[in-house]
Amino acid sequence: WCPIGQSARPNTELEGALLLKQLLTEAICSGAPGDKVGLMLSGGLDSSVLACILKDCGIDVIAYVLYSDTVRFSRECYYAELTAEEIGIPIKRVQVTWQDLTESNAIGLSKRRRPNVCWAVANQYAAARAASEDGCSCLMMGIGSDEVLGGYNAAAEFGWRFQQLQESVGH
Repeated sequence: WCPIGQSARPNTELEGALLLKQLLTEAICSGAPGDKVGLMLSGGLDSSVLACILKDCGIDVIAYVLYSDTVRFSRECYYAELTAEEIGIPIKRVQVTWQDLTESNAIGLSKRRRPNVCWAVANQYAAARAASEDGCSCLMMGIGSDEVLGGYNAAAEFGWRFQQLQESVGH
């Protein structure tokens, strides 16, 4: 396998890692419009790499970590705040509420016969709102590998609770 635009395959793990860093840096720095960018930071690998690269590119970054009264994000807040401090970027806690969940899913609930509520949309909605209020031109996030590798245990509880709410109101 060889990345698009590359004529030769990396020979060593180090060459591969350096090439990956170069490609990620080019993609992230060119995809960050404006002077200020919001970042959903969990302290995990994906969002931490994004934070480091954005900072290295000289982009003004504000990190957002999410919490809720109904779902425990305590470890995520701890690791996100630790990561932000180590990298040297500001971080804000954003509360995700039931209102965020219902507002962010309102269109999907009203337009489909059999709606499928997505808990992650509420997180993105709450973080995007906070980033917009802070003057960020976009919100970046490292989503994907956790779902593929079976993470996000808290998501199951949050989704289950919302499903109960949805059933109680007849949707």
